[in-house]
Amino acid sequence: MNRIISTLLVATFTLGLSILMLNSFPSNDTPVVNDSLYATRQLVTESISEFLEDENDVESIEETNVKNETKEEEVNVKKNTDQQNTVSRGSGSRLDNSKKPQTSEAKQKYSEADLDLLARLITAEAQLEPYEAKVAVGAVVMNRVKNKIFPSTIKGVIYQNIDGYQQFTPVANGWINKPASSESIKAAKEALNGRDPTKGALYYYDNTSTSEWLRSRQVSVTFGNMIYAY
Repeated sequence: MNRIISTLLVATFTLGLSILMLNSFPSNDTPVVNDSLYATRQLVTESISEFLEDENDVESIEETNVKNETKEEEVNVKKNTDQQNTVSRGSGSRLDNSKKPQTSEAKQKYSEADLDLLARLITAEAQLEPYEAKVAVGAVVMNRVKNKIFPSTIKGVIYQNIDGYQQFTPVANGWINKPASSESIKAAKEALNGRDPTKGALYYYDNTSTSEWLRSRQVSVTFGNMIYAY
């Protein structure tokens, strides 16, 4: 733009000088055509036109370059934004997984029927035993439910029959059908919620048992007259 202004000023000065020189010649009825001044004016006019065309071309090229640079910057910004979002999602996705609590298995829900059946078994097996013995009876049943060699439900464990023999005496003699005591219901709830004072025992018997096989098992704990084993 500064170049255009400078050129226009020079051209204006030259043209003005030429006109002044033309007017200085004496005038007759027939106008005198000064070829040298006419050629000078033509040359100045053509130079100005060419210069303006060149400047327009330069400005057009510069404007195109600016547009290309702007477009390139927008593309780079979008690319960088996409990369940041990908990392964030990726970074945001890994951080969320690391904060999630890791649990070995979902806590299983049990029905009122399961609670009632377990409480009735506890009542029949440990009615006169300490409270810990009652919880331990329920814990043995729950340990069997979690063990692959036994049925996977409370009802299945309590009513399991192997070669014609019931696994729990109250099922065989019918005492399983007696109503559960309030203390046995409380103990059953604790066992269902995961409390295990036996530390994983799968069997129990009282101290009057004559079963050599049961007495051969490794003892875990003893509560009252009840013995719990692996």
